[in-house]
Amino acid sequence: MKNLLFLHMKKFISFMVLLTLINTVNGQAMYSPKAETDVSISILNLTQPTDRTIEFDIYILDTDPAQPFQLTTVQLGLLFNSLIYTGGTISGSYDNSNSGLLTTQQPTANVSISTTVTGLPNQTLLRLASRPPPGTGNGTIISSVSPGTLMTHMRITSTVPWTADSQPNIIFTTSSATTPLYATAIAEYISGIGTPLVITPGTNAIVCCNPFLNPLGTGFDLNNINSINIFSANKNIYIDCPGTAKQISVYNMLGSVIAMEENVTGLRKINFNNFPNECYIVKVVTNNSVTTRKVLLK
Repeated sequence: MKNLLFLHMKKFISFMVLLTLINTVNGQAMYSPKAETDVSISILNLTQPTDRTIEFDIYILDTDPAQPFQLTTVQLGLLFNSLIYTGGTISGSYDNSNSGLLTTQQPTANVSISTTVTGLPNQTLLRLASRPPPGTGNGTIISSVSPGTLMTHMRITSTVPWTADSQPNIIFTTSSATTPLYATAIAEYISGIGTPLVITPGTNAIVCCNPFLNPLGTGFDLNNINSINIFSANKNIYIDCPGTAKQISVYNMLGSVIAMEENVTGLRKINFNNFPNECYIVKVVTNNSVTTRKVLLK
C-alpha cells in the first residue's frame, strides 16, 4: 500500500513539473490575466492654474511587474461635479507632449462632454475615445515603476470662475459602464490577443487629491500659486510658501495621507526617512489658492 501511494505521489510530482515547464517561456511564466491586479490608472498632479481651469496628468501603471504589459487600447470616462461651474459651460482638452505612449496610441479625438447624465444629477461626463489597436506586438510597454506611463495631460476649462470652495470630485467610470455612461477601458495584449481588463474606481482607478477650488478669502491669486516651491533632497520634502499655508498634506500614490501640518509659514522641511524613494503628492492650501504637485522623494 505504501509503495502504491509513493508511486502515485511520484507521478503527481512529475506531472506538476511538466506543467510548470509547459507554462514557462524563456524562463518566465506565461501571462495570466488577473482582473484588477494587472493594471492601475490614476489622476495625479491635479492643479488649478487659473480661476476657471483645472489640469491633471493621467498615468497607466503595470502592477504585475513579473510580466511585461503591452497596451492594446485605452479610453477614459470621467465624472465630475457640475456644481463647480454653475451658470457657465465647460470644455476639455489635452496635451500629448510628454506622453509615454507610442505615437500610434496617443489620443487624437476631441474630448466629448455631456452635462446631463440620466440618473446622475449634478454630474458631468467627460469622454476621450481610444485609438484603434496598432496591431499585435506593436503596443506601448507600460512602465511598472510608479507612477507608470503618462497617457496624457488634461485640462478642463469653464467660461465662468469655479464656484468658491467647491470641489471637482473627479472619479473614473467602471469598465462595465454602459450608456448613458462611458466606460474607462484598458486592454492588454495577452498571447497576441487584445484582452479587456477590469477597471474599478477606488481599487485600480485612483484619483489623488480633491482640492477646494477658488477658496474663500482674498480671491484667486495666480502669482501666489506659481511662487510656491516644492522639492526633495536627502530624504526630505521641502515646501517653500510665501506667507502662510493653512494646511500642507502629503499623500502616497494610493491617495492615503502620510503627513499633514497646519499654519506653516515660509520654508518647511518634512523628513521621510522611513518612506521609500518614490513619488508623493503634496497639497498646499493657502487663503487664496490650492496647489497640488507630484514630487519624487530623493
